[in-house]
Parts: sequence; C-alpha cells; structure tokens
Amino acid sequence: MSDRPRVLVADSDSHVAQSFADCLGHGFDSYAVESGADALAALDGEGMDAVVVGRALADMTGGELLASLRARGAEGPPVLTTDAALVEEPPVWFFVSRRMAPDDVQTVVGAALGRRPEAPAAAAGISSRSEAAGLQQVLELSRKFALQKDLPGARAVAVGAIAELIDADRAQCLFYDAGSGSVWTEGASDDVDTVATRGLVGFSARTGVPVMTSSAREDGRYDRKLDDPRGDGDERILVQPVSGPDGQVHALFVAVREGRRPAFTDNERARIQMLAGQSGPLLSQLALQLEATELLQEDVTEQALFRREAVEAMASAGKQGDVIRVSPAWVTWSYWLLVALVVAAGVYMVVGRINQYSAGPAVVRVSGRTELAAKQPGTLVDVYVSPGQSVAADELLARFDDTEQRAAFERAQRELEAQLRNRMLDPGDAATAQAVQTLRERADAAETQLRELQVRAPRAGTIGDVRVREGQHVVAGDPLLSMVSGEAELSVIAFLPGGDRPRLSSGMTLRLELRNYRYAYQTLTVDSVDAEVIGPYEAKRFLGPQLADAVPINGPVVLVRARLPKPTFEADGVEYRYFDGMQAIAEVKVDSKSVLATIVPGLERFVD
Repeated sequence: MSDRPRVLVADSDSHVAQSFADCLGHGFDSYAVESGADALAALDGEGMDAVVVGRALADMTGGELLASLRARGAEGPPVLTTDAALVEEPPVWFFVSRRMAPDDVQTVVGAALGRRPEAPAAAAGISSRSEAAGLQQVLELSRKFALQKDLPGARAVAVGAIAELIDADRAQCLFYDAGSGSVWTEGASDDVDTVATRGLVGFSARTGVPVMTSSAREDGRYDRKLDDPRGDGDERILVQPVSGPDGQVHALFVAVREGRRPAFTDNERARIQMLAGQSGPLLSQLALQLEATELLQEDVTEQALFRREAVEAMASAGKQGDVIRVSPAWVTWSYWLLVALVVAAGVYMVVGRINQYSAGPAVVRVSGRTELAAKQPGTLVDVYVSPGQSVAADELLARFDDTEQRAAFERAQRELEAQLRNRMLDPGDAATAQAVQTLRERADAAETQLRELQVRAPRAGTIGDVRVREGQHVVAGDPLLSMVSGEAELSVIAFLPGGDRPRLSSGMTLRLELRNYRYAYQTLTVDSVDAEVIGPYEAKRFLGPQLADAVPINGPVVLVRARLPKPTFEADGVEYRYFDGMQAIAEVKVDSKSVLATIVPGLERFVD
C-alpha cells in the first residue's frame, strides 16, 4: 500500500476530478467518486487524508454532502471545495479554484494535511549601504511595534510601516487564528471578519507562504472581497505571513499597489519579510500579554468586595441603596479650588499657543573658501605653507616629486642654448633654424609638465587647512589644502525636512544652536530657501567629501540659507570664533496654534 496521502474527489463531473488529479501530480493518490453515498462509504471504509467536494454529485448537492460531513463532528479529514458557492460553508478548509497553478494546489493540500513548506533561506548578511539602511529602518519600525499594548495599536503601526517601507498605495494588517481559521482586523474603518478559505490572503494564512503577484486577476487564487475590496483586478498585491516562534501564522501584512505603478521588487519583498520576521515574536508576546491581562482582570473581579452574583441580583430587583453622605469642611473649599483650576486651564487652552518648528541639522560655511586638490597622482616632496599664512597670487604652495621632469627641462634648455649659438654663427642655415624651433617647443612642453607638479595659489589669500605632509603619496582628486581669499563671509546652511518646503520662505526667523554649546542660541533671518527638495545622497554631495559623513541626513531635505552677523558667538560668558564646518541644529517656526485647537483640531477655525 502506498504511503502517499490519499485525496478523495467527490464530483459528478469527471473532468473536475481528472483536472484535480493532474494538479496533485505524483505526490498524492487521488480517488474520484460521483455520488455522496460513495464518498461517505470511502471515508468510512478505506479512510482518506483529505476530501475535495465539488458542486454537484449524482445523488446530492455539494452543500448536502458538507452537511453530512458536518454532522459527523470535528473528527475527520480536512475538507476542500472546488465550488465558490460553498466557500463559507463549514467545515470547508479552503476553496481550490480551477485557475490555480498546480504548485499552488499541491501547496494548499499539503498544508491542509499538516505539511508546512520550507521557510525561505535567511539573507546572507548585509552587503551594501542600501541594505544596511533598509535593515535600520525595519528595526526602527519594529521598536514602534513593540511599544503597542493592544491589537488596534499594533495594526496601525504595521499599516504605517508597510506603506513607509515599500511605498504601497494601500496597506492592511490582518490577524489570523490558526485554530479557527478566522481572519479579522482591529480598529480599521473597513473591518474584515471572515474565515481564511479563499483568496491570496487565505492561501498565505493557511500555508504560511508569502504571495507576490504583478496582476491580481491573473492569479487563480485572487478573491477581490478578501484581498482588496477597493481594487479593480489590475492591482499588484503582496501578502506576507507573520509567524511566531511556534511556527504558526498570527497575522498577515498586505500591500497593494495600483496597476499603473511598477510591480513590487524582490528587494521590497525582502524588506516586508524582514519586518514580518521582527514583528512575529512581538505579536506573539502581545497576544500572551492580552491573554494574561484578561485572566488577571477576571481574578480581580472575583476578589471584589461583593460577589458578582449578589451585584447582579441587586440590579435585577431594581433596588438602589442610599447614598453615604460624608462632607468634611475641606471638601467645600477644595471644590471651589478645583473649579478655579478648571477655569484657569480653560483660559490657558484658548490663550496659550503651541508653536510648530521645522528642525534639522545645519553647517557653518565660510564663503570665498577654495579647496585645492591633486590633479594627478604623485609624492609630495615639499610643503611650503602652514595654516594662517598669507600668500600672493601664483605663489608656490607645495611641490610633487619632479626629478624626471626637471631633468628633462634642464636638458631641453641646454640643447636649445647650444642650437642658439649655432644659429648665431650661421643665421642663414635653415636646418639650424628648424632645430631651434623644435627645441624651443620641447623646452616649453617640459616647463609645462614641471609646473603641473607644482601647487600654486590661484589668487591672493590666507591658507586654511593643510591636509598633507612632505613625503605623502596622493592620488588625483585628494584634497591638499584650502585657502580663503578676501573678506570671508560666514553663513549657515540648514537641511530642513522636505515636507516643510511649502511653509518655508525667506524672511522667517531661524534659531541656531551650535553642537556642544547648549543654550547658546543665535537668532538669524532666512535669506533664501531652495525651490527643490533633494534626497540624502544629493545633500551629501552638496556638502562635499569633507563633511558628507559627519552630517546626519536621513530623508528628503530642502536647503535653507542664512548669514551670520559677526564672526564670533558667545557661550557661557566666553566669546568664540566660528569655523568652517561647525555643526548645529536649526529651527524655523512654521506654524502656531492655540492649545485648544491643537487638542481639538476641529475648533481651529473658531479659536485661531
């Protein structure tokens, strides 16, 4: 006798039975019957591991066969159906559509028999900055998830996390009970309360297998009512099961993107899978916490002063006890004090203001600053200047190893001088004239190569930083030193959140607090606000290699500029100088509301 699972297909349509057997393949033994009586007999006599009920049989309908199976009690093999009309009928475990792929049919039948597909292999590790940023974002969202104390809060955090991670048009977090097969939402406007017997959501809940489809209606498992009630069939759906330490599915993350937008990528699926892996244990802990809290509340009720039965009996009799009146002298003046406090709080809520600020990192920059970088690789043999030294235009600042170039230049000079003497002895010799011209060009080229190995001041100014030393080898593009020309003007460049761009304009007040100098605030006026919002990479490019890694920029920003009125600032009674690259925190007030309008937004137009 074969040890493969035995699946009974009960349907009077032989094509349905044959199609189902073809989907199951060689991993299962399929048996077909055309009547309900034969199906019940096969279950009693031969024993079956699973039953598939079709629309109609020779002696009864599929619904009547389900009623007979239901009358037998909970014991029995799992029941699947190929009839969409029976999908809500117990004890149906899952609806198998004729449009489902054979692999999906085998997966769902295997899951009904207790077979769990192998979990996807864990990622090999972090191999790029984008993966590290994605992991950091997932961990931050998971920490928010861990702070929730109830299922509605967990659902709200999960929905926001899904939308933030993969830019979904719609997102949902569905909770799942593996014992009853129930799927439901908590605290959502579009509540779901059904059984996971159909759709992409039901398939993922029952099997624990994630689903990603580029077109919903082309997937045979799709069910609009459960998967995406607001969809039109063209949308792209990603379903990720969330499993706990016990391996059971406790929730499902559903992300939907409209058909006109790009399909979900493997990287986005990996992020949602990573979020599910982090959220599974937390969700399991939340379920245990809620269960324990409910039990403790029952214990508190049992230990109350009056028994529950006595309270219920008193209420049913319609009797009310007399009020105990205890009024010490201090109750009166405490009452009026409380009234005064309430009135004062009400006045403050109307008169008091709460300001909203746009805040972000800022950097002090010095205008007129020039960075000198290496034009070609080489070894520095001489550095002639030091920080703070004044230099003239075209003054030699540093020199690369030019032994070969200098020898070539001197050799060309000697040959040129020799030919010039020959030319003076015989002015009419055309060959000598041509040789002089050739040697003069060679000498000029050698001199040009020699000057390329010299670092000279492009203009008069003062040396700032010297970042190299004698004997150091550099490559093309490496910074060598900086210089400031003329009267340096100090300014501040702030990187404020890009979402605040519509509320920012020139002329606003900017408050600056330098890092490591707490409460040393500087009040400035915004000179300009860039018209475009840029990403973190472009912002770091704007800062340059010297400051790109030092300034924390994590999202879209807009550049805001302001001038510093003087080159010094005061902190704790001591005056200090500003230096290029100093970091600070910038804040610009973008809105102000009364306390009452902040607490009750609907009253904003009446009190502000």
